Amino acid sequence: MQIAYLSAAAPGRTDLLLARTVDRLEARGLVLAGTVATDLDAFAGAECGLKLHLLPARRPARLSQTPDDGSPGCRLDPGSVEEVARAT
Repeated sequence: MQIAYLSAAAPGRTDLLLARTVDRLEARGLVLAGTVATDLDAFAGAECGLKLHLLPARRPARLSQTPDDGSPGCRLDPGSVEEVARAT
């Protein structure tokens, strides 16, 4: 088995590269399985979020929850993580 990886220098660019690659492969008729991060621009702002699309159906899944006032960062939503794990 061969294992490979890719990485982009700028933050968030690896996710963008993977999302575009998925788009191109699906346009060629390939059926893919797994997850791909989407709506990456929304995460650069104040909104806290981790949103994935589950392949091949492209069903969106938001994995994080908006933090309470005063929280220093994002938190994963355990129910959403469980749902995604069952679906993939």
